[in-house]
Amino acid sequence: MHIVNAEWEKRNLGVDTLEITIEHTDTIEEIKAAVSDPDAQYIVLKIPNDRTDVIIEVQRLGYIFMEGIVHLVNNLHNLEVSAIERRIYDAIGIVEMDASDIDYLKKQVSEGMFDSDRVYLDSYFTKEQAAQRYINWIDDELRRGTEYYKYVYRGKSIGFFALREIENGHYTSFLGGVYNDYRRSGLGAVVKGPEFVKARGARSIDSYVSTNNVAQIRNLNAHGYEIKEITYTMIRHKERN
Repeated sequence: MHIVNAEWEKRNLGVDTLEITIEHTDTIEEIKAAVSDPDAQYIVLKIPNDRTDVIIEVQRLGYIFMEGIVHLVNNLHNLEVSAIERRIYDAIGIVEMDASDIDYLKKQVSEGMFDSDRVYLDSYFTKEQAAQRYINWIDDELRRGTEYYKYVYRGKSIGFFALREIENGHYTSFLGGVYNDYRRSGLGAVVKGPEFVKARGARSIDSYVSTNNVAQIRNLNAHGYEIKEITYTMIRHKERN
């Protein structure tokens, strides 16, 4: 079991937050002792998908399910697309983002670009808090050296993705999306990250998607990403119990 005082969420959401990651070897007795009455206003449990026994027990303690986080990996073996898709792919460029692009991204986020995660959907928090949480995350990742790229179509920025090399030849693109004005354009179905990193000599790229965002899971799966694991997320607001 891994227990973290999530100080960044205090900054983001204004509440003392504890994140508890359950491991495969943790016993029910150990888990119940850790999650029954922790000293935090907001408790987030992360549970491996094969521990349904934990889900049953923590529901009895007032925890509710909010989302699963799907970890997908693309090993870059087959990046072929259809002729129709190729025309769209070739019309969309990838350009490294500058400061003005980051400002535009933050504006998109503040207008509700990310609307499927557990915080956005939790009535305990405001939509403004949910958006600011992503804006803070973007800034944190910039300070860590994460690269940000924009998708450009006909001279317009239509979306972005973050990219970080986690070890030699293995990349993660943990944050990205299509901007609000293009969400129903069909352009969001384009996934160019794998081609982009393969040209760098990469061996794999992974991503994380909420189960609340089925369209993106389906989209990644159709472009060579395979599901590696799912982590269930359950939460409790202590003052409500």
